[in-house]
Amino acid sequence: MKALSKYLIESIKEYAEIKQSWVIIFSEKDYEREYATLVKNINKENEKMGKELWHLGNNPFTCEADAVKAAQAFNKKLKYHQVKYSIRVKNYYEKKGRPDKK
Repeated sequence: MKALSKYLIESIKEYAEIKQSWVIIFSEKDYEREYATLVKNINKENEKMGKELWHLGNNPFTCEADAVKAAQAFNKKLKYHQVKYSIRVKNYYEKKGRPDKK
């Protein structure tokens, strides 16, 4: 590989016993466009998945295993983010008001 200029690199490779000359071009304008698209996609996912995460966090689970399974499934749906979670036990009472003394 040899640099022809700051934005142009030439590489000579051999594939299937055929010599090939590859030219790699870097464009600042294309880079900025791709970066803007990436930022837009990250923000879009952040907004969409933020709402889903809020609903997931307010959903009561019957056991810890179900909560972990749901968090891992949600994490697999994310492309640009990663969820760190902790599980806390919340007491559930049959009726409204102050719980009876035991």
